[in-house]
Amino acid sequence: MIPVAPVDHRYSRCFTGALAASVALCATVAVAGRDPEPPPPFALDVAVREGVAYAAWSNGLVTVDVRAPEKPEEIGRLELRASLHGIALDGPRAVVAAGSHGLLIVDISDPAEPEPLSRLDTSGSARAVVSAPPYAYVADGAGGLLVVDLRDPRRPRRIASWSTRSQIRGVAAGGGALVTAEGGAGARLFDLRRPDRPIELGPVDPTVHALDVAIVPPWIAIAAPRGELRVYRLDDRLRPTLERSVTLAGEIDSLGAAGEHVWVACGERGGWWIDLSWSTPPVEIALPGRVPAGRGDWVDGTLVLAAGSAGLAIVEVPEGSPPRVLVPREHSIRIEWE
Repeated sequence: MIPVAPVDHRYSRCFTGALAASVALCATVAVAGRDPEPPPPFALDVAVREGVAYAAWSNGLVTVDVRAPEKPEEIGRLELRASLHGIALDGPRAVVAAGSHGLLIVDISDPAEPEPLSRLDTSGSARAVVSAPPYAYVADGAGGLLVVDLRDPRRPRRIASWSTRSQIRGVAAGGGALVTAEGGAGARLFDLRRPDRPIELGPVDPTVHALDVAIVPPWIAIAAPRGELRVYRLDDRLRPTLERSVTLAGEIDSLGAAGEHVWVACGERGGWWIDLSWSTPPVEIALPGRVPAGRGDWVDGTLVLAAGSAGLAIVEVPEGSPPRVLVPREHSIRIEWE
Protein backbone atom coordinates (compact mmCIF):
# COMPACT_ATOMS: atom_id res chain seq x y z
CA MET A 1 0.00 0.00 0.00
CA ILE A 2 2.95 2.32 0.56
CA PRO A 3 5.45 2.14 -2.31
CA VAL A 4 9.00 1.88 -1.05
CA ALA A 5 12.14 2.72 -3.00
CA PRO A 6 14.94 0.12 -3.23
CA VAL A 7 17.37 0.15 -0.34
CA ASP A 8 20.98 1.16 -0.85
CA HIS A 9 22.69 -1.23 1.57
CA ARG A 10 25.80 0.94 1.68
CA TYR A 11 23.90 3.26 3.97
CA SER A 12 22.01 0.72 6.08
CA ARG A 13 22.48 1.50 9.76
CA CYS A 14 23.01 -1.21 12.34
CA PHE A 15 23.97 -1.99 15.91
CA THR A 16 27.76 -2.00 16.17
CA GLY A 17 30.55 -3.08 18.46
CA ALA A 18 29.73 -5.50 21.29
CA LEU A 19 26.04 -5.17 20.49
CA ALA A 20 26.50 -6.41 16.93
CA ALA A 21 28.84 -9.14 18.15
CA SER A 22 26.18 -10.48 20.50
CA VAL A 23 23.52 -10.71 17.81
CA ALA A 24 23.58 -10.15 14.05
CA LEU A 25 20.99 -7.40 13.75
CA CYS A 26 22.40 -5.56 10.75
CA ALA A 27 20.78 -5.85 7.35
CA THR A 28 22.73 -8.12 5.00
CA VAL A 29 25.07 -6.19 2.68
CA ALA A 30 25.34 -7.08 -0.99
CA VAL A 31 28.38 -9.20 -1.85
CA ALA A 32 29.83 -9.34 -5.39
CA GLY A 33 26.66 -7.81 -6.77
CA ARG A 34 24.41 -10.56 -5.40
CA ASP A 35 21.87 -10.11 -2.63
CA PRO A 36 20.54 -13.08 -0.68
CA GLU A 37 16.86 -13.77 -1.22
CA PRO A 38 15.08 -12.08 1.71
CA PRO A 39 11.93 -13.55 3.26
CA PRO A 40 8.73 -11.66 2.46
CA PRO A 41 8.48 -8.88 5.06
CA PHE A 42 5.28 -8.01 6.90
CA ALA A 43 4.13 -5.27 9.28
CA LEU A 44 3.32 -6.38 12.84
CA ASP A 45 2.63 -3.22 14.84
CA VAL A 46 2.51 0.55 14.46
CA ALA A 47 2.57 3.65 16.66
CA VAL A 48 1.71 7.15 15.46
CA ARG A 49 2.83 10.56 16.70
CA GLU A 50 2.73 14.04 15.12
CA GLY A 51 1.77 12.75 11.69
CA VAL A 52 4.44 10.03 11.54
CA ALA A 53 3.70 6.31 11.75
CA TYR A 54 6.48 4.12 13.15
CA ALA A 55 5.85 0.64 11.78
CA ALA A 56 7.42 -2.49 13.27
CA TRP A 57 8.15 -4.95 10.48
CA SER A 58 9.46 -8.49 10.41
CA ASN A 59 12.80 -7.12 9.22
CA GLY A 60 13.07 -3.57 10.48
CA LEU A 61 11.50 -0.24 11.36
CA VAL A 62 9.80 1.95 8.73
CA THR A 63 8.72 5.56 9.29
CA VAL A 64 5.80 6.84 7.23
CA ASP A 65 4.34 10.33 6.82
CA VAL A 66 0.56 9.96 7.36
CA ARG A 67 -0.35 13.65 7.61
CA ALA A 68 -2.16 13.19 4.29
CA PRO A 69 -3.70 9.82 5.22
CA GLU A 70 -4.92 9.05 1.69
CA LYS A 71 -1.36 9.41 0.36
CA PRO A 72 1.07 8.03 2.95
CA GLU A 73 4.75 8.26 2.07
CA GLU A 74 7.73 6.45 3.50
CA ILE A 75 10.32 8.83 4.93
CA GLY A 76 12.86 6.51 6.56
CA ARG A 77 13.77 2.97 7.54
CA LEU A 78 16.13 0.96 9.67
CA GLU A 79 16.77 -2.55 8.36
CA LEU A 80 17.42 -5.21 10.98
CA ARG A 81 17.80 -8.94 10.94
CA ALA A 82 15.20 -9.18 13.68
CA SER A 83 11.41 -9.48 13.70
CA LEU A 84 9.86 -6.49 15.50
CA HIS A 85 6.68 -7.68 17.22
CA GLY A 86 5.66 -4.56 19.12
CA ILE A 87 6.52 -0.87 19.39
CA ALA A 88 5.96 1.95 21.89
CA LEU A 89 7.14 5.57 21.76
CA ASP A 90 9.11 7.23 24.55
CA GLY A 91 9.93 10.84 23.68
CA PRO A 92 12.55 10.87 20.91
CA ARG A 93 12.94 7.08 21.07
CA ALA A 94 11.09 3.98 19.94
CA VAL A 95 11.07 1.01 22.32
CA VAL A 96 10.72 -2.19 20.31
CA ALA A 97 9.91 -5.77 21.32
CA ALA A 98 12.11 -7.86 19.02
CA GLY A 99 11.30 -11.46 19.90
CA SER A 100 14.38 -13.53 20.72
CA HIS A 101 16.55 -10.44 20.16
CA GLY A 102 15.07 -8.81 23.26
CA LEU A 103 14.28 -5.12 23.64
CA LEU A 104 15.67 -2.56 21.17
CA ILE A 105 15.95 1.19 21.73
CA VAL A 106 15.96 3.31 18.56
CA ASP A 107 16.58 7.06 18.26
CA ILE A 108 13.70 8.57 16.23
CA SER A 109 14.48 12.24 16.88
CA ASP A 110 14.84 12.48 13.09
CA PRO A 111 12.12 10.19 11.63
CA ALA A 112 13.95 10.13 8.31
CA GLU A 113 17.07 8.68 9.95
CA PRO A 114 16.13 6.21 12.72
CA GLU A 115 19.30 5.19 14.54
CA PRO A 116 19.84 2.23 16.87
CA LEU A 117 20.89 3.12 20.41
CA SER A 118 20.96 -0.05 22.49
CA ARG A 119 19.63 -3.53 23.08
CA LEU A 120 18.64 -5.39 26.25
CA ASP A 121 18.84 -9.17 26.32
CA THR A 122 15.77 -10.88 27.75
CA SER A 123 15.43 -14.49 28.85
CA GLY A 124 12.30 -15.13 26.78
CA SER A 125 10.90 -13.72 23.53
CA ALA A 126 9.76 -10.09 23.66
CA ARG A 127 6.22 -10.09 22.22
CA ALA A 128 4.83 -6.68 23.21
CA VAL A 129 5.83 -3.52 25.05
CA VAL A 130 4.15 -0.49 26.63
CA SER A 131 5.91 2.67 27.72
CA ALA A 132 5.31 4.84 30.78
CA PRO A 133 8.43 7.06 30.68
CA PRO A 134 11.00 6.53 31.97
CA TYR A 135 9.96 2.88 32.23
CA ALA A 136 8.93 0.19 29.76
CA TYR A 137 6.94 -2.97 30.49
CA VAL A 138 7.78 -5.95 28.32
CA ALA A 139 5.69 -9.06 27.63
CA ASP A 140 8.61 -11.48 27.31
CA GLY A 141 6.79 -14.71 26.45
CA ALA A 142 8.02 -17.51 28.72
CA GLY A 143 10.40 -14.96 30.27
CA GLY A 144 7.49 -13.27 32.06
CA LEU A 145 6.87 -9.57 32.63
CA LEU A 146 9.87 -7.22 32.73
CA VAL A 147 10.16 -3.66 34.01
CA VAL A 148 12.95 -1.75 32.25
CA ASP A 149 14.46 1.56 33.34
CA LEU A 150 15.11 3.74 30.27
CA ARG A 151 16.48 6.86 31.95
CA ASP A 152 19.76 6.13 30.20
CA PRO A 153 18.55 4.91 26.79
CA ARG A 154 22.03 3.70 25.86
CA ARG A 155 22.06 1.44 28.91
CA PRO A 156 18.55 0.09 29.52
CA ARG A 157 18.34 -1.72 32.84
CA ARG A 158 15.94 -4.41 34.03
CA ILE A 159 14.76 -3.47 37.52
CA ALA A 160 11.94 -5.96 38.18
CA SER A 161 10.38 -9.09 36.72
CA TRP A 162 7.57 -11.59 37.27
CA SER A 163 7.53 -15.18 36.06
CA THR A 164 4.59 -16.85 34.34
CA ARG A 165 3.12 -20.35 34.24
CA SER A 166 2.54 -19.95 30.51
CA GLN A 167 3.51 -17.29 27.93
CA ILE A 168 2.91 -13.58 28.40
CA ARG A 169 1.42 -12.66 25.04
CA GLY A 170 0.36 -9.07 25.65
CA VAL A 171 0.59 -6.19 28.11
CA ALA A 172 -1.39 -2.97 28.56
CA ALA A 173 -1.20 -0.03 30.94
CA GLY A 174 -3.48 2.89 31.83
CA GLY A 175 -5.39 4.47 34.69
CA GLY A 176 -2.80 3.41 37.25
CA ALA A 177 -3.13 -0.26 36.27
CA LEU A 178 -1.18 -2.78 34.23
CA VAL A 179 -2.58 -6.07 32.90
CA THR A 180 -0.83 -9.02 31.27
CA ALA A 181 -2.41 -11.55 28.88
CA GLU A 182 -0.99 -15.01 29.65
CA GLY A 183 -2.98 -17.47 27.55
CA GLY A 184 -4.30 -20.37 29.60
CA ALA A 185 -2.79 -18.86 32.74
CA GLY A 186 -5.31 -15.99 32.46
CA ALA A 187 -4.74 -12.27 32.92
CA ARG A 188 -2.95 -10.64 35.85
CA LEU A 189 -3.61 -7.21 37.29
CA PHE A 190 -0.90 -4.93 38.72
CA ASP A 191 -1.09 -1.63 40.59
CA LEU A 192 1.06 0.77 38.53
CA ARG A 193 0.72 3.82 40.73
CA ARG A 194 4.42 3.32 41.55
CA PRO A 195 5.67 2.82 37.99
CA ASP A 196 9.11 1.54 39.04
CA ARG A 197 7.65 -1.10 41.35
CA PRO A 198 4.32 -2.51 40.14
CA ILE A 199 2.37 -4.42 42.80
CA GLU A 200 0.72 -7.67 41.73
CA LEU A 201 -2.95 -7.65 42.76
CA GLY A 202 -3.95 -11.04 41.39
CA PRO A 203 -5.94 -12.41 38.45
CA VAL A 204 -8.42 -10.22 36.61
CA ASP A 205 -10.57 -13.33 36.10
CA PRO A 206 -9.31 -16.86 36.86
CA THR A 207 -11.63 -18.34 34.21
CA VAL A 208 -10.46 -16.36 31.18
CA HIS A 209 -8.02 -17.64 28.53
CA ALA A 210 -6.31 -14.34 27.70
CA LEU A 211 -5.03 -13.87 24.15
CA ASP A 212 -4.46 -10.12 24.39
CA VAL A 213 -5.46 -7.16 26.54
CA ALA A 214 -6.20 -3.43 26.24
CA ILE A 215 -6.94 -0.79 28.87
CA VAL A 216 -9.32 2.08 28.20
CA PRO A 217 -9.81 3.55 31.70
CA PRO A 218 -11.87 2.55 33.58
CA TRP A 219 -12.26 -0.57 31.44
CA ILE A 220 -10.09 -3.59 30.74
CA ALA A 221 -10.78 -5.51 27.52
CA ILE A 222 -9.55 -9.11 27.23
CA ALA A 223 -9.57 -11.18 24.04
CA ALA A 224 -10.47 -14.83 24.53
CA PRO A 225 -10.77 -17.76 22.08
CA ARG A 226 -13.67 -18.17 19.62
CA GLY A 227 -14.10 -14.42 19.19
CA GLU A 228 -15.04 -13.67 22.78
CA LEU A 229 -14.34 -10.19 24.14
CA ARG A 230 -14.69 -9.70 27.89
CA VAL A 231 -14.92 -6.20 29.33
CA TYR A 232 -14.25 -5.44 33.00
CA ARG A 233 -14.66 -2.20 34.92
CA LEU A 234 -12.03 -1.12 37.46
CA ASP A 235 -13.14 0.78 40.55
CA ASP A 236 -11.03 3.36 42.38
CA ARG A 237 -9.26 0.58 44.29
CA LEU A 238 -8.42 -1.26 41.04
CA ARG A 239 -10.90 -4.07 41.69
CA PRO A 240 -12.23 -5.55 38.41
CA THR A 241 -15.86 -6.48 37.79
CA LEU A 242 -17.03 -8.27 34.64
CA GLU A 243 -19.35 -5.83 32.89
CA ARG A 244 -19.99 -7.46 29.52
CA SER A 245 -19.03 -10.42 27.35
CA VAL A 246 -19.66 -10.41 23.60
CA THR A 247 -18.86 -12.89 20.86
CA LEU A 248 -17.65 -11.38 17.60
CA ALA A 249 -17.37 -12.88 14.14
CA GLY A 250 -13.82 -14.16 13.70
CA GLU A 251 -10.97 -15.13 16.00
CA ILE A 252 -9.38 -12.15 17.74
CA ASP A 253 -5.71 -11.60 16.91
CA SER A 254 -4.99 -8.50 18.98
CA LEU A 255 -6.49 -5.53 20.83
CA GLY A 256 -5.59 -1.84 20.95
CA ALA A 257 -6.84 1.11 23.00
CA ALA A 258 -8.11 4.19 21.17
CA GLY A 259 -9.73 6.94 23.21
CA GLU A 260 -12.92 5.45 24.65
CA HIS A 261 -12.80 2.70 22.05
CA VAL A 262 -10.96 -0.56 21.60
CA TRP A 263 -9.74 -1.82 18.24
CA VAL A 264 -10.33 -5.57 17.90
CA ALA A 265 -8.19 -7.02 15.09
CA CYS A 266 -9.37 -10.27 13.45
CA GLY A 267 -6.83 -10.74 10.65
CA GLU A 268 -8.27 -11.32 7.18
CA ARG A 269 -11.81 -10.94 8.55
CA GLY A 270 -11.03 -7.31 9.36
CA GLY A 271 -11.87 -6.06 12.83
CA TRP A 272 -14.26 -4.29 15.16
CA TRP A 273 -14.32 -0.72 16.44
CA ILE A 274 -16.03 -0.88 19.83
CA ASP A 275 -17.12 1.92 22.14
CA LEU A 276 -16.58 0.45 25.62
CA SER A 277 -19.19 2.80 27.08
CA TRP A 278 -21.62 0.93 24.75
CA SER A 279 -23.34 4.22 23.87
CA THR A 280 -22.94 3.21 20.20
CA PRO A 281 -23.03 -0.29 18.68
CA PRO A 282 -19.83 -2.08 17.58
CA VAL A 283 -18.76 -1.28 14.01
CA GLU A 284 -17.22 -3.95 11.79
CA ILE A 285 -14.41 -2.83 9.48
CA ALA A 286 -13.23 -5.01 6.59
CA LEU A 287 -10.25 -4.19 4.40
CA PRO A 288 -10.52 -4.88 0.65
CA GLY A 289 -8.80 -7.83 -0.97
CA ARG A 290 -8.66 -9.81 2.30
CA VAL A 291 -5.81 -7.59 3.48
CA PRO A 292 -5.26 -8.64 7.12
CA ALA A 293 -6.07 -6.15 9.85
CA GLY A 294 -3.59 -6.22 12.73
CA ARG A 295 -2.43 -4.04 15.59
CA GLY A 296 -2.92 -0.32 15.21
CA ASP A 297 -2.90 3.17 16.65
CA TRP A 298 -5.59 5.84 16.57
CA VAL A 299 -4.94 9.56 16.19
CA ASP A 300 -7.42 12.38 15.46
CA GLY A 301 -10.16 10.18 14.04
CA THR A 302 -7.83 8.03 11.94
CA LEU A 303 -6.95 4.39 12.60
CA VAL A 304 -3.54 3.29 11.28
CA LEU A 305 -3.14 -0.51 11.14
CA ALA A 306 -0.34 -2.98 10.58
CA ALA A 307 -1.57 -5.03 7.62
CA GLY A 308 0.88 -7.88 7.14
CA SER A 309 2.75 -8.03 3.83
CA ALA A 310 0.54 -5.22 2.50
CA GLY A 311 2.17 -2.73 4.88
CA LEU A 312 -0.18 -0.23 6.50
CA ALA A 313 -3.93 0.22 6.24
CA ILE A 314 -5.53 3.56 7.11
CA VAL A 315 -9.17 3.93 8.11
CA GLU A 316 -11.02 7.17 8.81
CA VAL A 317 -13.34 6.69 11.79
CA PRO A 318 -15.34 9.93 12.18
CA GLU A 319 -17.59 10.20 15.21
CA GLY A 320 -21.20 9.46 14.32
CA SER A 321 -20.41 8.41 10.73
CA PRO A 322 -19.49 5.10 9.09
CA PRO A 323 -15.77 4.34 8.84
CA ARG A 324 -14.07 4.87 5.49
CA VAL A 325 -11.07 2.84 4.33
CA LEU A 326 -8.54 5.28 2.85
CA VAL A 327 -5.70 2.81 2.23
CA PRO A 328 -5.87 0.31 0.59
CA ARG A 329 -8.53 1.17 -1.92
CA GLU A 330 -9.29 -1.50 -4.53
CA HIS A 331 -5.82 -3.00 -4.54
CA SER A 332 -2.85 -3.05 -2.23
CA ILE A 333 0.69 -2.22 -3.27
CA ARG A 334 3.15 -4.56 -1.71
CA ILE A 335 6.24 -3.04 -0.12
CA GLU A 336 9.34 -4.48 -1.73
CA TRP A 337 12.64 -4.74 0.07
CA GLU A 338 15.48 -5.20 -2.37
